[in-house]
Amino acid sequence: MADLPPEGLSQTRFGCRYYIPEIHTIFDVVDMRRKSGELWGELTIRCNLEGVRGQLDGNRLRQGNFNFSSVTARQSWAKALEAMAPPELNKRLEWGNLLEHVSQAVLDHERTGSIRGGVITGKRMNGGGRPWAAWPILPHHENATLFSRGGAGKTAFVATTVLGLGLGQSLTPGVRIDRPYRVAYLDWETNVETAEDLWGLIAETAKVAVPPTIWYEPMEGSLERSLPLVSNILDKHRADLVVIDSVGMALLSSGDFSDPSESIIRAYQSLRRLETWGLLIDHVSSGDLHGGKPAVKAYGSIYRMNLARHALALHIGDRAGDTKHAYLVCPKTNMGRDEWAMAGTFVRSDSELRWEFGEPDFDLYDRLMNGDEEEEESEARATPRMADRILSYLLSCFPRGATTADIARQLHTTAGMARNRLNRLASDQLTVIVERQGQENVWALTQEGINLAQTVNASPAEGAD
Repeated sequence: MADLPPEGLSQTRFGCRYYIPEIHTIFDVVDMRRKSGELWGELTIRCNLEGVRGQLDGNRLRQGNFNFSSVTARQSWAKALEAMAPPELNKRLEWGNLLEHVSQAVLDHERTGSIRGGVITGKRMNGGGRPWAAWPILPHHENATLFSRGGAGKTAFVATTVLGLGLGQSLTPGVRIDRPYRVAYLDWETNVETAEDLWGLIAETAKVAVPPTIWYEPMEGSLERSLPLVSNILDKHRADLVVIDSVGMALLSSGDFSDPSESIIRAYQSLRRLETWGLLIDHVSSGDLHGGKPAVKAYGSIYRMNLARHALALHIGDRAGDTKHAYLVCPKTNMGRDEWAMAGTFVRSDSELRWEFGEPDFDLYDRLMNGDEEEEESEARATPRMADRILSYLLSCFPRGATTADIARQLHTTAGMARNRLNRLASDQLTVIVERQGQENVWALTQEGINLAQTVNASPAEGAD
């Protein structure tokens, strides 16, 4: 038997395995569960001794649900196994004693568990910080979630990122990828033909070839009930991480549980059982579909945000031709500073598909989450007298004028909010005359700040033009 396990009992991804090298026999146990106080599991017995022939195929002698707590079950299986071996071998095999020994070992293992930890040494990451698979989208060896309304381009954005991960280089300005990864893309949303066309368009735009480091798998059942399949995919492809597109389709039905949060909890538990990590694509509630602001959380249980180490919202704004304004908003992260946003563009046509983003910007986050009011026209303009009072305060702080950033620091607010206040105080053409020390200073109050427009000799001034 190839890839023989260690002798005795060993932990597997979904259960345990008992190997007896003297008789070339393996007992594989998966799907262990307690039922009415008894331990059940799916048991597969394989034997490579000459003369032993399985009734199923080759060396597989017997497979089925087995009650490890039942003496009767051990006796029944022992009789069935004796019929598959020559009489002279049965004395050597002693199936009854073997099943007794294996059952006790499995019961002890289930009771005590398998210890995988160790003593913490305090070893730091390279450079003292958390590494990233794709900065600032996906932390290395951590789970991240990306959500937005339908049609915002989640799949296209993730596919572009994954193609870059497979190549070990970024295909999106503003996203950094330092090394190649092997990715398993688990797709519950579309089909192979659609995926081929999308990935082909991205590759043509970037003038690269799709590498063999990306495995695409169309999925049907829930993630939890597809664990053996996904495990085989990860092993076959030697995948570093997975992409789940999308979370809603990958979950068990919430009707199966009394607590609606249990389905997403089980999904993350499944990733731990698979000993993998990756990026989960999710949707938002119906109330977020047509709003002008980005969604602040994924649809459903708050656990969808809490269980992810890093959460991002993709927001698409206005369009100019085939180009859309795109925003990545980070409402929650365990990887650094909370609440940032990146602005960029998204271009998609029949011949190209590309993204571009800038550096994280808290002011942008503030404007996105609170509304871009500074860009909206307002009928409630300030009177010159009111503007004069505001200017008198600001000019006492900035006698030579000030930018929006200067004012924001003085007022302990963001540049976006300062610009909003300036816009409400005056239109771009409004000037305010302030008399100081025998001179009239004509100041223009604009969205960009306060500018000294003109200095003239003193004369009585009633207000502003």
